[in-house]
Amino acid sequence: MAGGFQFLAGWMEKLMSGRVSPKEAMQLPPMWYGVNKITGHCARLPLFIKREGRDGMREKATKHWAYDRLLLSPNQNQSADIFKQQVTGHAVLWGNGRAVVINKGQQDAELLPLMPDRTSSVMMNGRKWHVTKPEKEDRLPLFKSIEKEGYDGVLVFPDDEVLHVQGFGFDGVEGLSMVGQMRRALGIPISQEEHAFNQTQKGFAAKLMVEAPPGMFNKESDAKEWIKQFNDSHSSADNAGKAGLLRNGMKATVLSMSNDDAQFLEQRKFSRQDVALMLGLDGMPGDGDSHSYNSKEMEALNYLDTGLAPWICKWEMQVDLKILSMADRMNGYYSMFDLHELLRTDSKTQAEIHAIHIANRIKNPNQARYDLGLNPYKGGDTYENPSISPGVAGKPKEDTKSTEIAENVLRNMLRREARNAINGANRVDFCNWIDANYAKWEQKLVDCLSDLGIESAAAKIHCDESREMLLDVAGKSTETTLKTNVEACVSTWEDRVDAILGAKTC
Repeated sequence: MAGGFQFLAGWMEKLMSGRVSPKEAMQLPPMWYGVNKITGHCARLPLFIKREGRDGMREKATKHWAYDRLLLSPNQNQSADIFKQQVTGHAVLWGNGRAVVINKGQQDAELLPLMPDRTSSVMMNGRKWHVTKPEKEDRLPLFKSIEKEGYDGVLVFPDDEVLHVQGFGFDGVEGLSMVGQMRRALGIPISQEEHAFNQTQKGFAAKLMVEAPPGMFNKESDAKEWIKQFNDSHSSADNAGKAGLLRNGMKATVLSMSNDDAQFLEQRKFSRQDVALMLGLDGMPGDGDSHSYNSKEMEALNYLDTGLAPWICKWEMQVDLKILSMADRMNGYYSMFDLHELLRTDSKTQAEIHAIHIANRIKNPNQARYDLGLNPYKGGDTYENPSISPGVAGKPKEDTKSTEIAENVLRNMLRREARNAINGANRVDFCNWIDANYAKWEQKLVDCLSDLGIESAAAKIHCDESREMLLDVAGKSTETTLKTNVEACVSTWEDRVDAILGAKTC
């Protein structure tokens, strides 16, 4: 076995000498954007160790040794977000993201990333091994127990001690480098960027040529002085739109974009699309193609399915296999990314989703409040429809908690109605606005009352009263006193919630 490791040490020296770093590819803005998007989300989403009990209840395994390692700090020098972003970046660009597990199962355990440009995975004697040659700044040489297993500065780890987030590979042992496989496709935009930079540095890129008649500038100093004054007078933003004057037969010619320049810009668009395909993304900002989705949640789901889910799956599988022991897995332990942050929608949609979950007893109010970052309230742990609850003879009985929820919802609606009236008082055609506003507002109130289990007829009664009150104020007010009188009129509209609740079915 020792002879095999010594062979690997010499083979590692040759392997490292021929490797090319993908850092050059990150000079392309689309590659920088796409890689940061995928790795940033892997860093942003918390990775939990959870446990499923025999009763089917699932909870966070906060006492497991790996819980804090994956959620807070995998080692002494990194936080969990930096660690996950680093390893995922290695996997996306190099095809292999690796981290060795030190002192597995103990409280002082650590996860140390292995640099992909000096690490490789091989099969020997039917087992998979990871070979790495750390440099002086790496922390691996600090562990004496590991150093003893090394040969000529090369360290060898068995696969069960290395968390290996692996990209696609033909042999299943080591992932292929995306940059290495796409070298030709990436070489074109990289060469174009270098060419454009060089041309800007030493080429001619003016937009206007001025032609002077023969003999006008016999001295070079006179020509330089004239062109300097011309640029000072016309090139600054303050002079935009001003007219210029040319004398003594001078001519100005505007230089249009050449065909080469146009092709260069078109190729940049194709390069962005190529990078998006490499990373599994639908598109890149600036490629000119638009993708429409029914909601922000649908857009996030599409991105999760095409760009992020493969890496999340690889992370979870590796943690279950390399971090958790067989005894842990048999006792119901597993790993899971929390995707709620990524799938978060707008406030209105969130409220509707939580209301449906509570009404159908999928969640209780306190669980919904937890998802929204709010504190629980007493009595919010029960699973029941807040609008109706079982009663006598098939009729729902009055529920104190349901009434309190309905009252809070209605007070918010009436406050919103009052603000609308105050804003409407700023309009010249206030009376016409009243009719147009309540034609729409009445339907919104009907929908709200229906969700709360209140007779929808109460919405028409309430809106008719509001309309009459505002028209009365408008008839008694002048243009200067209208807004003040409307504010006084609607100041007590929240108290009208009792009249609406009186129509609740019982």
